[in-house]
Amino acid sequence: ISDVTGITLDKYLVVDMQTFMKAIDAIGGINITVEKDLSDLAYPEPNGTYATFSIRKGTYLFDGETALKYARSRHSTSDFDRAIRQQKITQAILEKLKGKDFLSQIKTSATIFSDILEGVKTDTSAMEFLAYFKKYQGYTLETGNVLTTANYLSSTTNQRGQYILLPRSGNYNDIQQYIAELILK
Repeated sequence: ISDVTGITLDKYLVVDMQTFMKAIDAIGGINITVEKDLSDLAYPEPNGTYATFSIRKGTYLFDGETALKYARSRHSTSDFDRAIRQQKITQAILEKLKGKDFLSQIKTSATIFSDILEGVKTDTSAMEFLAYFKKYQGYTLETGNVLTTANYLSSTTNQRGQYILLPRSGNYNDIQQYIAELILK
């Protein structure tokens, strides 16, 4: 990520899939507006099996499992569409958490965090996380900023014939400039 964006990341939070579902369930689900029908006939399931995941255009309250499927589904749309859906989910989580005062409900918050922290990798303590949350909970997440073949990327295949994306310019300079401008807004 640092090579592509030019930014060294700190204060990160990496969440596994089970924890992602638990976290969304712990906050009572998230509200998502599905812009267009989605039907993935090969959604990956445990033990190397596949299932169908379909959802029609409309507004829903997603539980953790449905949010994960919506975020991960990739066989009926593009990876770029998937990135936009993931941004919508992040935005919905932030919206759900806005105005919550976790510090005043420390016992409940501690229980939720201890259940969730097992599946989280971070360089931030729980107290630091709560302080950051309080400081930035009013932050407006700007979505729709996805690197695609319509802007900075070109598609090709590697020596083994696998589909890959490369910077259109041949290096990451344009992407780094784009990211820097987004951050300075």
